[in-house]
Order: sequence, then C-alpha cells, then structure tokens
Amino acid sequence: MPDYKEIKTIDPVIARTDVVTELKHDGTCMEWDGQHLVSERGIIRDDRFPHIVKELQGFNWKLQGEIAVPGGNVHDINASINWQKGLFYAFQINELNNDDWTDALPVDVRAKLDELFDISANSFKALRTVKRFPTVKAGWKFIQHHYKLDHYVEGLVIKPHDGSKGIKFKILREGKFPVLDHEPGKDTGSGPAKGAFIIDCLNGNRGKCSALSVGYVDRFHKMVKAGKTPYAEIEYPFMTSNGTGVLFQPRLRDLDTLAELKKKFPEKKVV
Repeated sequence: MPDYKEIKTIDPVIARTDVVTELKHDGTCMEWDGQHLVSERGIIRDDRFPHIVKELQGFNWKLQGEIAVPGGNVHDINASINWQKGLFYAFQINELNNDDWTDALPVDVRAKLDELFDISANSFKALRTVKRFPTVKAGWKFIQHHYKLDHYVEGLVIKPHDGSKGIKFKILREGKFPVLDHEPGKDTGSGPAKGAFIIDCLNGNRGKCSALSVGYVDRFHKMVKAGKTPYAEIEYPFMTSNGTGVLFQPRLRDLDTLAELKKKFPEKKVV
C-alpha cells in the first residue's frame, strides 16, 4: 500500500502515464476490518451505515474506502440525516479470502477491485469503487467540470504502477479567518493544554477551532504582542446548517499573518 505526498499544483504530474489515477471523494475514510466499519480514529461506525455493513458482510474481505454522499462533501456525510445516503467507495484491498493484499501493486489492486465490484455481476446498492480515469489529464478535466458545478470532488489520487510513493492532489475549499483570541484548554496535569482559537467567521459570528499544538498557541501570543493580526488558514470552511452561522468542524492548517498565508496558500486556479 503506497505512501503519499501532497502536491499543490497538477502541473508536475499532468503528463504521467505510468500511474493509476482515481477520484478522491469528499467524505470520510473508513476501513472494513472484516466485521466492522472503523474510522481513522478507531471508532466503530456500523450504527451510522447499516446499509453498507449489510453488503460488506457478504464477502471474505478487508477493505479501505471513502464513505460519501454522491456530489456532496464531508459536511454532508457527517450530518445524521444523510447517513443513509452514503456510499462506500473502495480504493484499497487489505485482505481477500485470507490473502494479504497490503503490498500488492496499485495496478493489481485496481484490477481486482473492478472485478469484485462489477455492477453487472452484483446487485450492490451501497458499494462502489472510486472512479478511475485513463490518464491524469482526463481526471483533471473531470475535476474542472465538476468544480464549475460546485460539486465537492476533493481531488485526485495518483498511484505509480511500480508501487512507489503515491501523490494526492486536493482541491480543498479553504478560507482565511482572523483569530480574535485563544481559549485555554483544561489543565490535565500532562503539560500545557492547547485549547481553541476564537475566530471571526466573517459574517458577524464567532466560532472555534482546535489550536492543534502548543506551537501555534505560542505563535499567536507572540504575534499579538508584536502588534500583528493573526489569521487562521482553515480547511473546509463550511457553515453549520442549523442556522447558527458558524464554521462546522473547522480544521486549522496554519496560523500566520494574512499576507504570509496568501503566499503559502494561494488560491488554486481550477477553472
């Protein structure tokens, strides 16, 4: 199973032909361990997606996949009202009929997935493979088209045929928000608590995001002391759908001045 590096522009790989190119759905990554759907945090999520569990139970396999709402984003699949709409998009075989597949080449994994998930041979309703493209260029055109339609395709996963380090190209929705204050976390006795940053949601409301590390907290206080305005680079700046107008589970990517964040994270030109 290849390791991955993230790239900021598609240009270095657009002409490659020695790779398997797949769509990266914008959902939540899950592993089917043969008995349960397990999140990346090790939490069993069978109760959220019983329709997916029922179909996965019919085979002797262990798989990794992305559970997503077709055309939706991670915010959509996290909403309980949408759990029954989720589909499991398989992208990796960990074990099949008691054989270990973790070191299999991407080409072989993809060929087997296409065989296992052949819709003409199965009656799957909730199981799919991730979409595969004949070339990186074809995948990029698909991303551009759906970005125009505001469909939350997350990007491309590019896997070299020889099993060397893979590449992820993400079209993450990001935003830059002023950080107004830091709220200390509870002192657990095991060192400084990271706490949360209070951020301006740019709509008259305030929200919170995890400070992630003591390093970010120190940087915040140093910037304030120096008279600088801290800004947070936030991944997935989706607003909650319950009318509160605050960011839904915002993810901090960096903390710096607005000018520096614009240099580090320029807006990606997708279309």
